[in-house]
Amino acid sequence: MSDSPPSPSGADNQNYEPIPEHSPCQPDSTDLRVRLSEVHSNQCVILDSLSEINWRFGDAGSTFDLDAEAERAKQYLQKLCTIRQNMSVIQNKLTRLQERAYKIKQFKEKEYTGAYRNWLSDLEYQRHLTAKFEPAARRSNDTLPKAQQ
Repeated sequence: MSDSPPSPSGADNQNYEPIPEHSPCQPDSTDLRVRLSEVHSNQCVILDSLSEINWRFGDAGSTFDLDAEAERAKQYLQKLCTIRQNMSVIQNKLTRLQERAYKIKQFKEKEYTGAYRNWLSDLEYQRHLTAKFEPAARRSNDTLPKAQQ
């Protein structure tokens, strides 16, 4: 076997030539160093920003007590549930009061109309009871008093 690397087709190729150092397929060593230094500087910037973010979260973690906040949220939720139950009870009472007020209003109107009808019937009855004034029938001239003749 030869010292050359295997060909892409898998068969030994006797005409294989190594790629020259300055060909477009092989990167330049100076270009590689520049790129490597850019990656290194970018890596330092990223590490600095990550350490700053970790410091912020570490500070926030020390001031933020998750258990206490969960307990506060639970108490708040319980208060909301209690308020909702109270509102439901109040609404039921209000509905009953409105129904009662409507029934009382109907009763009062019925009572008022009955009293008004009674008053009208009493008024009509009293009108029938009062004596009607009918002027006396005119007498003939001979029955008139003598002074008028």
